[in-house]
Amino acid sequence: MRISKEEKNGCAYVKVEGEFSIYEASTLRNEFLECFNNYNGLILDLSNVTECDTAGIQLLCSARLTAENEGKIFSVDKMAESVVNALISGGLAPEKIKYRKEEV
Repeated sequence: MRISKEEKNGCAYVKVEGEFSIYEASTLRNEFLECFNNYNGLILDLSNVTECDTAGIQLLCSARLTAENEGKIFSVDKMAESVVNALISGGLAPEKIKYRKEEV
């Protein structure tokens, strides 16, 4: 897995490449928490994710809930087919994963 981060409009824009799974969950969780602590929100680019499992889906749901609870922005800008398929397999709608504050 490779992670790159940049700031865009006050939010952390994080690109994840490779696996988005249980093996990377701890690293990704820490990265997401750091982004919520230091930025107005988190925007993910998951277009180059090769594998996504239920731990990856749990991270997305947790990040969305954290954003909602803290009044921050959370969005998945781009999703690889592996992420879309994992969300659908888990009974979730990929288009409903993002969260934005009302004033944004």
